[in-house]
Formats: sequence, C-alpha cells, structure tokens
Amino acid sequence: MTEQRTTDPNTGLDKFFAALRGIGVRRRTDDKWVAGVCAGIADRLSVHPVIVRAAMVLLILLGGICVTVYLVAWALLPNE
Repeated sequence: MTEQRTTDPNTGLDKFFAALRGIGVRRRTDDKWVAGVCAGIADRLSVHPVIVRAAMVLLILLGGICVTVYLVAWALLPNE
C-alpha cells in the first residue's frame, strides 16, 4: 500500500517569504538611491529616508555589518 501524504503548500521557503512580507517593509522603486532598502525602512518607521540613509552610512563608517545586511535586504525584500 502506498501512503498518501497531505502536503502543506506553505512549507519551507514559502513560510519564510510570507513572514518576511509580513513585517511590512517593501523596497521603494520610485525614491531610491541604490536599491530602495533605506526608503522602504523609512516608510515602515514613518521617518524621512535621508535619516535612515545617514544612519546607514554612519554605521558603515563605524565598522558595522550594514553592507552585508543591506545586500541581504536587497536580495530578499519584495518591491512595492
């Protein structure tokens, strides 16, 4: 006898990307300098994008891992 498995369509990467979309950050394509990540974060936090961009540059200059975080966000965050 063969066992039938009930497959959940929301498994693995689907759950991951659904959770990522659930945080409410979208990359902005209309107000972007590089990829729109800072503008999307600014929209979510309800602040001006220049503030987020300045904070990102400051953290990069202080030796943070912001470049890596920015690249990962660029790759994973959905567009508007």
